[in-house]
Amino acid sequence: MAESTIFGLNTGLDTADIIDKLVALERKPIDLQESKRAIEDEKLTTFQDLKSRLKTFKSVLTTLNTSSRFIETQGEFSNNSASDNNEVVGIETTSQATSGTFSLTVNQLARETKIISEGFESKTSTL
Repeated sequence: MAESTIFGLNTGLDTADIIDKLVALERKPIDLQESKRAIEDEKLTTFQDLKSRLKTFKSVLTTLNTSSRFIETQGEFSNNSASDNNEVVGIETTSQATSGTFSLTVNQLARETKIISEGFESKTSTL
């Protein structure tokens, strides 16, 4: 069988190589688009994985976002006295404190202590 070529046998040109190179040249834009598509597909897969991980993270945070998950160690004081002195009572709590509302009634306030002295004979007197 005879092999047919575009330019004929006598031209000395490698027509098969020329055709292969022309096809490869025409295919370059297609290869470039396929390469871009592969990169975009990889980005999409990465973002889908990130979305899934963030959804899981949000779910974990949601379960932690309840007051029952934490030990409450907070104390509050509301002063109903006539003097607006909030230093009447000191409050401290620990991690073992139970939750609830507690009342404190002050029946009698302490009185100020006064010491009276008759003075000293001199600054160097023995006490």
